[in-house]
Amino acid sequence: MSRRGRFNGKVAEMIRRHVPAPEKGVEIGVWKGELSEALLKEFPSLVLWMVDPYESREGYKLNVARQSVWDAVDRTERFSGRRFMVVARSASVLQCPGLGELDFAFLDGDHSEPGVTIDILWWGALKHGGLLCGHDYGGARWPGVKKVVDRFAAGKELPLQVCDKVEGLWCLVKP
Repeated sequence: MSRRGRFNGKVAEMIRRHVPAPEKGVEIGVWKGELSEALLKEFPSLVLWMVDPYESREGYKLNVARQSVWDAVDRTERFSGRRFMVVARSASVLQCPGLGELDFAFLDGDHSEPGVTIDILWWGALKHGGLLCGHDYGGARWPGVKKVVDRFAAGKELPLQVCDKVEGLWCLVKP
């Protein structure tokens, strides 16, 4: 199994441990849609909102971002009745009518401290028992992820679970 396949499996297992049969979720930071495809395949009743602005950013040129959106569309086409591709920043999608309460929100978008501070607002869209989780916690490359997640968990007096230190997978359960 590839490294990416192992990562996707770890994310699916982390979600399943807390929400055995998720019906509605969001992935913030989709890029080429590999995780989206894996989640839609793993959870047959899942409706997934796939949110990514596909903008040029540090290390990525605009033409690469544009190709990545098409990769994500192609990769998840067989699930088109259960996925919504939204090319936008995550904060604007929080206001979408019909979004409803989510079983999980997986954050892997803008890893800057201001970006994570915005993305963590998806907590408000979760139902009770829902899972807020993400990637790149604790690594030297993205210190803002750990800083914001730790501050958020402490402010809500919630136990933070680091589910995989190598991948930096973390989660919080909404009481």
